Amino acid sequence: MPTGYNSIEGGDHSPHAIYYASILSSNNQQQVKVLGEVRNESFRNYKKSPFHETTIKIIQRQQKQSPTSSTSKTSYQHENVNIHILQQFNQQQQQTYFYLCIADPQVPLRICFALLERMKNDFNPVLADDFSAITGAINHQVQYCCNPSNDKIIVIQNQIQDAKNVMIQNIDKILNNMELMEILVEKTAELREDANTFLYKSKKVKNSMLKRNIIIISVIVIIVLMLLFAIIWFGCGFPSFYRCRSSNDN
Repeated sequence: MPTGYNSIEGGDHSPHAIYYASILSSNNQQQVKVLGEVRNESFRNYKKSPFHETTIKIIQRQQKQSPTSSTSKTSYQHENVNIHILQQFNQQQQQTYFYLCIADPQVPLRICFALLERMKNDFNPVLADDFSAITGAINHQVQYCCNPSNDKIIVIQNQIQDAKNVMIQNIDKILNNMELMEILVEKTAELREDANTFLYKSKKVKNSMLKRNIIIISVIVIIVLMLLFAIIWFGCGFPSFYRCRSSNDN
């Protein structure tokens, strides 16, 4: 789907373009008159081209088939372009007006017929003889319809695309955050394992230090007892302890 369409001012026979737009009138004698028209460079010689003759024949045939039809829409394919016609019969003037555009086949029907509807609504039969004013009005409507920002569907599509891009970015962020979360979970598990290992080793060191302290205290107590025993031994006279005994006897 194209995001925009070239206006009448486009200089080449490019895709996605509206090449020609005009308003024509026809009376009961099927005399076709061009009231106003705009064209791009590729349709500069439109009146001398087969398109002009084909368009006139289509209009005359269409008027024969539905001469008093209030409003009708038709599209034709000719060579490598599409011809779109909006026909309107004016009861008061007994005139049939044809709003016509020639466009690249890739230009959607809704764009072409939206242009023709705007041309119809903007046209004032009172000014039917003012070729310059009608041409200016047609050119204004073509410029409006060829502006992508005025196409609601394209605007909505762009908004949807923007929303999709935002969603994709958010999903990427979520996935990145999930990867970070997985890394954090792994690191947390490693830290928990390291903490358990540290706790086990610290308890083991604590127990070994406690055993060592008990051994040291026990050795000190034994040494102190041995020293006391040695002092008493030599002080009282080993093995009879006569010194301590004689003093008790006295």
